Amino acid sequence: MSAAPHVTPTPPARAEVLGVPLAISDYAQILDWMDATIASAGRAWLTAAAVNLVICAADDPQVRSAVLGATLAVPDGQPLVWALRCLGHRDATRVSGPELMARHCERAAASRTPIFLYGGRDEARLSLLRESLRHRFPGLRIAGGFSPPPAPSCPSPAKASPPRSTEAARRWSGSAPGSPSRSCGWPRCARC
Repeated sequence: MSAAPHVTPTPPARAEVLGVPLAISDYAQILDWMDATIASAGRAWLTAAAVNLVICAADDPQVRSAVLGATLAVPDGQPLVWALRCLGHRDATRVSGPELMARHCERAAASRTPIFLYGGRDEARLSLLRESLRHRFPGLRIAGGFSPPPAPSCPSPAKASPPRSTEAARRWSGSAPGSPSRSCGWPRCARC
C-alpha cells in the first residue's frame, strides 16, 4: 500500500490588489497555517509582499509569475492593507516579513521544528543571521541555509534568483531528514 499524498492545508482567505492575491489575515492565522502545513508534510512557500513588489508584479510578467507561484502572499505594507480595507476586507492586517520570520522562529524553537534559511546578500551575511537567530531564539534548530548567487539577468549583486533553484532544493532536501520548515526571503531579483 502506498503512502497517501501530502496535502497542503488551505491558505487563509485572499483578495486581489493589482492582480496579486493577498492574505486577509493576521500573524496568528498565518503562523497556524504554516504550522499545519509543516504538520501535514505539505509543500508551500509564501512571500511578504511590499508595495513595490505588487507594483512590479503588475508591470513585469516574470515578477508576476513568481509572485503568483507563491502559495501565499501576505501584505507587508500598510498601503496594501488600506487597499484591502477599501475593497471591503475590514479584517486585513499588515504581516511584516521580518516580524513573521521572528514569530515563526520563536514557534520553531519552542516546538524544536528545524528551519532552513534561504536568501541573503551572501553566505557571510547568512552566517551572521544564523548566529543572531540562535542567540535570540535559544533552542532554534537551523538545519542549513543557502544564499543563492545573483541571477544572470539581474543588474546588481544585490539581486538573485527565485527560491526554485536546483541548488537550493538540493540543500533543503539534504539539510536534515524531517526538516520541514523553511524560512525564506523574497528573491533578490525583482528587477524593479
